[in-house]
Amino acid sequence: MITLKAIKNNYLLYLPLLLIICLYFPLFKLHYMRNWADLDYHHAYFILPVSLWLSWRQCNLYKISIKPSSFYENITGLSLLSFGALVFAHGWRNGYILLSTFSLIPVLAGYISFMYGFKVLRLFWFPLLYLILLVPPSKGILDTITIPMRFFIANISQSFLSLLGYQVMREGLILSLKGNEIYMGAPCSGFRSLITLLSLGLVYVYISSGNIKTKMSLLLSIIPIALLGNFIRVISVCLAVNHFGPSVADPVHDIGGYAIFIILIIGLITLENFCLKLEKTHGAN
Repeated sequence: MITLKAIKNNYLLYLPLLLIICLYFPLFKLHYMRNWADLDYHHAYFILPVSLWLSWRQCNLYKISIKPSSFYENITGLSLLSFGALVFAHGWRNGYILLSTFSLIPVLAGYISFMYGFKVLRLFWFPLLYLILLVPPSKGILDTITIPMRFFIANISQSFLSLLGYQVMREGLILSLKGNEIYMGAPCSGFRSLITLLSLGLVYVYISSGNIKTKMSLLLSIIPIALLGNFIRVISVCLAVNHFGPSVADPVHDIGGYAIFIILIIGLITLENFCLKLEKTHGAN
């Protein structure tokens, strides 16, 4: 049976795991000390711990028989391990941090397949794929994504404030209210909030007790809720600056970041409860 005790007592897994840890330690040291902070990719700090917790949770929830891996499973596992190692070496040697980080997924998938087979590999599909969120995009890719989002939020904020009767002028990414200028910086794009809330929301959906329709409804709601929360934060900053001056912009912006998380959690819980009630209603019928 695959249990925490069985894994703990299987000393054969310690050596390859130790080698994997030694291989990726310099990379993750770079991420934790500098890279994620430089890219404003702060959600990545909790991705690996959450993935480990999800794996631990899977070991507790499921009890499946471990049979010796077949030849095909061994070959597949070795192929994935080799591919991951080559990707890591190529990325590390040439400074492609994105590739080196991504290589952890095939390395771990190959290790599990070689040691325990496909049945166990399927058990850990989500914790493995969740590691994709560790992969930091380059600054060029980030700018390609965030700059259009910043112009979009500037446009709709101007339209909404004008609808409320405020005199607001826009010049590029700058909104002017009563002579106060509000610059739509990278955090205002909502990308950071979106990717952080997506990371949180995916875990919530995964551990939800609902059926596939409920999970899909929750999954599809994450992006609209996150974008709505960011819009409310930007509007709140604009209104605060208009009424109280630019000194309140940073505190309101920071508070708004926490508010977005609250909005997402409340939205997901509300939608989940609604979907679960529908499940019970249709089940009773």
